[in-house]
Amino acid sequence: MLQVLSDVQSGTYPTDRVWERTIRDASAQSQKRFIAALELYLEGTMEQAIDRHENRIRDLQSYLDVRRHMIAMTSLYALLQLGLDIPDEVISHPTIETMVISSSDMIIIDNVSDFSADNTLVIHEKCITGHCILQFGASTWRC
Repeated sequence: MLQVLSDVQSGTYPTDRVWERTIRDASAQSQKRFIAALELYLEGTMEQAIDRHENRIRDLQSYLDVRRHMIAMTSLYALLQLGLDIPDEVISHPTIETMVISSSDMIIIDNVSDFSADNTLVIHEKCITGHCILQFGASTWRC
């Protein structure tokens, strides 16, 4: 703890040291993807805070677009890729992008099915009960 306080006072943060150690083994492409994913996460989190402050309920598609970033799965995938030299062409392949979106949507569905704050939107827009939320999710994301 003292080291953290010392670092903060000197202008060096623990995250700086972690990043310095991480980039030694990370490709330039994976670093850029991680930074871009983290920016999307922060933007999504800010949008959610604004929505809550303004008591805004988004339509379903708009909500999903923001929520996909807020759960930080893209950031997590980018973090896991830091030590790998995966070309951008592979990461941006439509199949990979669909898999990332689908996995994020599964987490969103699970959050909604647990009756978190997310269920307000689904109930508001689709006028369904909590019992039907999983059925709604299954029909929406059926392959």
